[in-house]
Amino acid sequence: MSSNLNIPFEEFKHLGFSIFGEGNFFKGDQILSGHVIIAGHVEGKITFEKQGQLVIERNGKFIGHIQGDQIEIAGEFSGEIYANGTVVLFPGAIVSGKISSRKLSIYPGALADIEAHTID
Repeated sequence: MSSNLNIPFEEFKHLGFSIFGEGNFFKGDQILSGHVIIAGHVEGKITFEKQGQLVIERNGKFIGHIQGDQIEIAGEFSGEIYANGTVVLFPGAIVSGKISSRKLSIYPGALADIEAHTID
C-alpha cells in the first residue's frame, strides 16, 4: 500500500485516530479511543473507552449522543454531550441540545441553543 504521507504504514496505523471524512455519512454506535475527527455527517452514539478528543470540523455534522473527555465543535451538533473534560464551541458552530461537562467554553460567533450543566 502506498501513501503520500512521509510516515511508513506500519507506524501510521498505530497513531490512534479516526476520521469520518467530508462527504461521508455514517449511522450507528461507535466505541472509540484516541483522536476522532468528524468532517462528514454522523448520526448515533460515540462513547470513548479511554481518554480521547473528538473534533467536529466546520463542515462536520453530528446528531446523537457523545460521551467522552475533550470535545471541540466548529460544525453542527444536535443531541447530548457528557464530557469528563472540556467542551469548546468555536465561532461558526451551531449547537443544540444538552451539555454536561467539567468546563464549557463558547466563543463569540458560536450559536448555542443548549441546556448546560457543570459536573465534578
